[in-house]
Amino acid sequence: MIIPRCCWCGSRFKYGMVEKAAVYYCPSAACFLRCRSRAISVNIPNPDRKSGMEQPRVVYFPLPKQVEVMEAVESGRYMRILTGGARGGSKSHGIRWLHYAMALKYPGLRTLILRRTFPELEATHILRAEPETRMLGAEYGRTSRIIRWSNGSITKFSHSADPDEVTTFLSSEWDLISRDELVTFERDQAFQIASSARSTRDDGWRAVCVDGTNPGGPQAAWVKEWYIDKEVDRDEYPDYDPDQYLFVPANLHDNPYLGADYERSLRDLPPMLRKAYLDGSWDIWPGQFFPEFDRARHVREWGGFDPRGRRVFCGVDWGYVAPGVCLWATVTDEGLLYVFDEYTFKMTVCGEVAQEIARRSKAWGVRPTYVADTQMWGGADQTGEDMAETFARFRVPLVQANKDRVNGWARLRHWLRDAPNGQPWLQIHPRCAGLIRTWPQQQSAAHKPEDVDSDSGTDHHVDAMRYLCSARPAPGMVSSARRYPEGTLGAMKQREARLARHGLVGR
Repeated sequence: MIIPRCCWCGSRFKYGMVEKAAVYYCPSAACFLRCRSRAISVNIPNPDRKSGMEQPRVVYFPLPKQVEVMEAVESGRYMRILTGGARGGSKSHGIRWLHYAMALKYPGLRTLILRRTFPELEATHILRAEPETRMLGAEYGRTSRIIRWSNGSITKFSHSADPDEVTTFLSSEWDLISRDELVTFERDQAFQIASSARSTRDDGWRAVCVDGTNPGGPQAAWVKEWYIDKEVDRDEYPDYDPDQYLFVPANLHDNPYLGADYERSLRDLPPMLRKAYLDGSWDIWPGQFFPEFDRARHVREWGGFDPRGRRVFCGVDWGYVAPGVCLWATVTDEGLLYVFDEYTFKMTVCGEVAQEIARRSKAWGVRPTYVADTQMWGGADQTGEDMAETFARFRVPLVQANKDRVNGWARLRHWLRDAPNGQPWLQIHPRCAGLIRTWPQQQSAAHKPEDVDSDSGTDHHVDAMRYLCSARPAPGMVSSARRYPEGTLGAMKQREARLARHGLVGR
């Protein structure tokens, strides 16, 4: 059973009266005062005193995680803030009251709260907004769905079901935007909405997006990439600044208002949803093709690793406008596979790519077997030098990969499983950022669930991995071919035989 505790000091929350309101609070004096400074109170008539005498009553006493979000907003340090994680962290409630608090504190503030669809917006926010804002002395327009505050601030509720509808937001300016359940918004749709977070205020306020979400939604991959891992493709987004993105995690431990029944209902979910909603895992979402991939287990740096003297394979997926990839992996004596280097290239001519691959292999002191996409070989009617011949000229002899996609993905699944020692058959060095970032993002093709969706634009690294693995029978199977030391007659003969098999004798 989960026992809610203060995330700052670890104390169990207490339930009691604070300014005429029954609330949960941390009993630590420092934590209590920090939350109290962000509380919202209203004056109510006191029946025990003379007419006109009023007393304050707390209507919102924020939890510690909600205070962290408020502090981050007013710090002005961040352009984008994300809160959430496991279900039950009180993110939607906290976002709505964040807007109330900022609108009350900063006269003339313009704030916007969005959900993907209107039914979601109505159920989560609108049904609660009218009584809340009336209590705070504001006017709520049922038709316009706009809260008008007495100090000139406004808070608007809206939705964006169709990605093309974002044009309605582009001509307006908002000081504070919140997209509730961010994982339901498509990436480009979310970015265009965020572009409306701009402000001309002269009081030091910085326009900001404060979003809430649970993992596990259809767009969780890009949210994880930008806010959690902060491993955005810098070639595509050269201006991305990870310091401008803040993630404030929240889960059941942070919300004492939920009872044991809520936790029990989450434990009754199917395993994948339970991992996302109860544990707050960002590695699970609908349609995910490789749910077996676990960053915590498959990414590891081997201390003192040296590939020299080992058998090494490279997987090469060509790309010019789209990214191209080369991966280096070695096979251990136990049949484990370790991906230890990665080269991602784009808008780079074939010769320069081959030259860089050769340079890296030489730096590692290895002579890999290069397994590549068959498109790198020219057709029968080709008269000029094809890419495979160009690579060979730079001493990078290529072997054609097995292009069977379904069997290739099945082979990758085998490598992701555990060896007898309890560790995965395949492990990846942390420097291979592109492979680590895009592997869990792969989705099943809509009309062929046994295949990866090749239209996603993120499959280049796993394609290179598939080619690489097509040169290996299966995890745990080690070639019995003798490996001679470099420079010996045996090594020279092996090299000549390998070149002859691929028609590259004399190159």
